[in-house]
Amino acid sequence: MYGKLLVAGFVLAFLHPGYSKIPLVAWMLHNQPSARQFFDWIVRSWILQGGFFVIVFWRIGFTQNLSHEVLLRFVAAFNYVCYFATLVLGVLLVRDALCWRKSAEGPRSNIRLPLIFALSFYMPSQIVWLLLGAREHDLILTGWLLFVPTMIGVLLARLATGGIACLLHQWLGEARCQKGWRYFALFNGMAVLAMVTNTFIRILLSLLQ
Repeated sequence: MYGKLLVAGFVLAFLHPGYSKIPLVAWMLHNQPSARQFFDWIVRSWILQGGFFVIVFWRIGFTQNLSHEVLLRFVAAFNYVCYFATLVLGVLLVRDALCWRKSAEGPRSNIRLPLIFALSFYMPSQIVWLLLGAREHDLILTGWLLFVPTMIGVLLARLATGGIACLLHQWLGEARCQKGWRYFALFNGMAVLAMVTNTFIRILLSLLQ
């Protein structure tokens, strides 16, 4: 069962083209961090993400007697931070790509900080409902035992995504990447902005209903 949950967490983060995938690829191609930097920051963001889940859903302190509705509001607040950080990341990418038209030697923005915020504050609905269900049926320990392999799968998926981006960089070669980084920035930035815009539209429609 735990192996299936690990695979489920991997599939959730690796195959879903959302907030844990596109920004990560954009960072790898835009700033080209070293393997050590990539691993360190991905693990740090993953630890923060897991810590935020514990803060919200563990029955300790002020969250002990909160209703599901209030907990979902906390989840929404965390996800809003993720969406805003992703929006900033997309704007920086597009700005860098457009500045190249004015200056061929324009500097690249470091998008690591908004990426870490986006990855750390993102709370996938599947994991949220897993912990909510365990809380509702008073199966707290079982819920966290199911949570751990799922989150390990999420970490492995993020590492695999970064590894694929590194392989793409090596396959293209340093010269091609240096010449084409602005096109990568424009494509990834527009993809990120489209994703965030779609999310904001869905949120607005749900509020209007």
